[in-house]
Amino acid sequence: MMPIKDNQDVACFFVTKHSWKGKYKRIFSVGTMGITTYNPSTLEVTNRWAYSDFISLQPQKNAGNTPNEFVITMKKERKIDHMKFSTEHRAHLMTEALKFRHSFAEKPKEILRYHAYKHHWSDVRLPIVLEVTPYSLDQLDPATNHVLASYCYKDFEGICTISDYPGAFVIVYGGFGRLHLFQAVDFEEIKVKMLESASQNLGLTIKVLSTPITLEDFQLQRFGKYSDDEHLTSVSEFPVYKVHKTRHPEPMRRTLCLSETCLLERDPQTYSICTLRPLSDIFALIRDNNNPQLFSIEYINGLVRTYTATDRDSLLASLLDGVRASGNRDVHVAMVSTERGLRLGPLHLPVDEEAESIHVKFLQNPPPRRSFFECVRRFNANAPYSGLLYSVTQDGIFSENKDKLITGALQALVQKEGDQRTITSVELEAQFHALRRLVASKAQGTGALVVSAMLDFLTFALCVPYSETTDGKHFDILLEMVSDRGRMLFRLFQHPSMAIVKGAGLVMRALIEEGEAEVAARMQNLALAEGALPRHLLAALYTQGSDGRLLTHRQLSRHLVGLWVTGNPTAMGLLKRIMPTGLISFLDSEDKVPEHALEQELLNHRDNLKIAQDHANKSKKNPNWAAVERQLKNVEKRVEHYTNLALQHWGARIGVTLERKEKIKERPIVLRKRRERIKAEANWLLFYWKFNQDHALPNLIWNHKTREELRSALDNEVRMFASDRELAGSALVAWNHHEFELQYQCLADEVKIGDYYLRLLLELDDHNDDSPIRRSYEFFNDLYHRFLLTNKVEMKCMCLQAMSIVYGRYYEDIGPFSDTKYIIGMLERCVDKMERDRLVMFLNKLILHHRNVRDILDSGGVRTLVDLMTLAHLHISRAVVPTQTNVIEAGPGMQVIQEQEWYYNTEETGRNGPVSFQEMKDLFKKNVINHRTRCWAMGLDTVRYPQLERELFCNIFYLRHLCDTTKFPDWPIPDPVQLLKDVLEAWKSEVEKKPPAMTIEEAYKSLGLNGSFHEEAVVRKAYYKLAQQFHPDKNPDGRERFEEVNKAYEFLCSRSSWATDGPNPHNIVLVLQTQSILFDRYSEGNNECNIAITTAI
Repeated sequence: MMPIKDNQDVACFFVTKHSWKGKYKRIFSVGTMGITTYNPSTLEVTNRWAYSDFISLQPQKNAGNTPNEFVITMKKERKIDHMKFSTEHRAHLMTEALKFRHSFAEKPKEILRYHAYKHHWSDVRLPIVLEVTPYSLDQLDPATNHVLASYCYKDFEGICTISDYPGAFVIVYGGFGRLHLFQAVDFEEIKVKMLESASQNLGLTIKVLSTPITLEDFQLQRFGKYSDDEHLTSVSEFPVYKVHKTRHPEPMRRTLCLSETCLLERDPQTYSICTLRPLSDIFALIRDNNNPQLFSIEYINGLVRTYTATDRDSLLASLLDGVRASGNRDVHVAMVSTERGLRLGPLHLPVDEEAESIHVKFLQNPPPRRSFFECVRRFNANAPYSGLLYSVTQDGIFSENKDKLITGALQALVQKEGDQRTITSVELEAQFHALRRLVASKAQGTGALVVSAMLDFLTFALCVPYSETTDGKHFDILLEMVSDRGRMLFRLFQHPSMAIVKGAGLVMRALIEEGEAEVAARMQNLALAEGALPRHLLAALYTQGSDGRLLTHRQLSRHLVGLWVTGNPTAMGLLKRIMPTGLISFLDSEDKVPEHALEQELLNHRDNLKIAQDHANKSKKNPNWAAVERQLKNVEKRVEHYTNLALQHWGARIGVTLERKEKIKERPIVLRKRRERIKAEANWLLFYWKFNQDHALPNLIWNHKTREELRSALDNEVRMFASDRELAGSALVAWNHHEFELQYQCLADEVKIGDYYLRLLLELDDHNDDSPIRRSYEFFNDLYHRFLLTNKVEMKCMCLQAMSIVYGRYYEDIGPFSDTKYIIGMLERCVDKMERDRLVMFLNKLILHHRNVRDILDSGGVRTLVDLMTLAHLHISRAVVPTQTNVIEAGPGMQVIQEQEWYYNTEETGRNGPVSFQEMKDLFKKNVINHRTRCWAMGLDTVRYPQLERELFCNIFYLRHLCDTTKFPDWPIPDPVQLLKDVLEAWKSEVEKKPPAMTIEEAYKSLGLNGSFHEEAVVRKAYYKLAQQFHPDKNPDGRERFEEVNKAYEFLCSRSSWATDGPNPHNIVLVLQTQSILFDRYSEGNNECNIAITTAI
């Protein structure tokens, strides 16, 4: 097979070839002059195609069970041949191959170029040319047509438009939401061409965002998720010169800024950000060996940026330290750039296990015609700098022994290193990097086996249930030896082996439960200093799954957290800083977890007491058999005795001494009494059960968002502490737990006073006896303090409403309110309707305590409340039926359309309405209605005195009391004539009284209520719901039903609904008695009163 002249591999990928013979693993290489495939085991060429013979490369869209397939088409001996491959990196492979599309046998049919503008970092609109290529959108220099930037479709996150910038569109790019703004007249055509090209050539679907953004949104979110100040604030800065000959013929001055998460380029004159890239995207730092000022930064997307700096090495050292501190452990400093043609896959993803193993084997046995130096370079290009990812031997019959492979590669590297004085510095560096990668992979060694074996011994000696059979003295000695090395146990909690973590946890539990008080206190303090508490809190709260090992680890973590917190105010203070008080309060609750939610105990799976009892029971036998056995033993002893005498006599005669061996008796099982000096007595079971539930209580809002915020905070804290310890090396580093606290951002909009959320407290049912408020006096004072300090009316109203609820429930505990007179004064001066109503509601609760009633009377509160009765129709909490309107925006001369909800009675026309409130005012001015006219509105509460429901009232007298001459003799009557007229009118009304138009049961049925009696609040709520449903403005077909509901509600609110059917004999008797009193008093004499009364009678 003829080689392709001057071809150099540019990018390689590990693929699967599909043919009629089967499937084969191949290395698919994209070169400068053609495509090559290699056998991965021997690196022998299996196929070559020059680009002049290459026709196309297309994704296979309907791949069936094998996704990520693609087909290449090429010329082969005057024929067209096809070949199918598949790889999980299809988009990356095809992007690399299509970069040479201009060299294919079939040239592109059209060149899609458009004039546009790019929004530069300096807020300048730069004229550019946009070219839609098969794999990217390229930004060209309009003067030279040189490519200034290339935006590959595979890295697109989406496309969106700018609502306040005509023709503008934004490309969301780079994996972290980086925004690039362009403006073009042909945007729609550009978008369509990009979508078509990405779909046809790469098999990708670019997301087009339906909601546009504003130019201000672009400015604020230009750097995606790194747009916040914490990502842009520099930790250190370095002056450099950037070398980019395509954009700038001469090096440009820049300030290279290192933040905690990003690397930024800033313009030194304006300090504007030119570019930003996350530290996690840095792959390697290239230090030029010839130029002492030149260095480059390689990124995982393949970009390389080159700079010069006078203090280059200090800059690289700081940059290396910052990148590793951000969590990127694979970054390294190299002398030459990474050879992409030697790596089997993209830089941002690790190679798979098979490719990694192949390159380790190459170090021991280089392929034919391949030098050892090339194998070292290939190994460095494919293995992570922090060590092999697949360095642990997997379970299975045919799995490779990775430890043996790594050891063999290390030996080969040492044997074939060559003369260090003659090899080039590049080769020497490559060997060092390979050695570093292999040694990092061997770091675990067999130490874990030794530690695991030692922990097994300590588990059986010190940990329940096995320790109950350990001798007491041995137990105390061993426990003291382990406690002296307690810090080492905490280091083992960070071990990757779950068995070692479990063993260390069991030993830790034994130290705290059964050790001395000083030992337990020291372990509790070390749990904080070593960062073990947040690590185990994560496992205790968030470990899920059905795997028995994970569940056992979770139970152990929960037990340890309980022991570390018990009697440790510092640890409990930490929990209170990161968790809501309402959640912590479950620890003090006496409630129990339902039986269905209880977990099986996985830690103590052996009951030593039961084993001992079973052992003792085995020795117990039937009493009859026991008697028989005793007799047999007596016979056996006698026979044995005489036999021994005979044998001794015989032995003495022949000179032989016979020794008698005693029969070994079984020792009884003795269990060591377990010492639980520290025991978690809090209700941790209920706490963990409630933790995984959602709560919306006045003292606790807990849901998926809050749980995720807590998980993220704990996870970040554990990871940052581990990173700090790693950077510190052998130095002792303690966790700064005093400054660790959590503010839940998802609850930032909730108003919280003390430990309670006002919104949920105000929604609390008054009849609910299960109140979460514990320290009512302190909470009431906190509410009143906030009420006095705030200037916002809405906040004052919320505080007053909450104070009403709290005082109504706990007035006996809180006692008399000392500022009752001040509240009355506020009520007199108040002009806001909502605040006035809340003050009245609060006074309604204050009168529950008799001391407050006296203060209300002394400060003239009754007069103020009577004055306010005239404003009852403006009460803000009464039911109002909302109406629909098509008014979008009100003009300056437009009046507010008021709801027609008012009714009034007149002698001439009877009931009138509905009318609006403004119309009621006009009727009052025209004297159509006056202060005696009965007026009411839908939903307005009717003032009813239940004690006076059955009383007959005439003129200014309750007739039952006027007729009681024993209790009220000779009660003065100012106007006897008018009283007689009113009495006669009442007599007439009573005699002519007819049964009501509907019964109470019928009225309740019209409102959808069952039964014969309901509270007024229930009736009002039912009426409001139906009135809103059938109101003519909302439901044109519901007028009849609306009127029926309205009549039923008015009937229930009127006094007539509670009267008896027909005339009331008791009332007729009262009328007659009243007439008798009047005739008796005023019938004698010739005065006008006498004449009037006589005439009337």
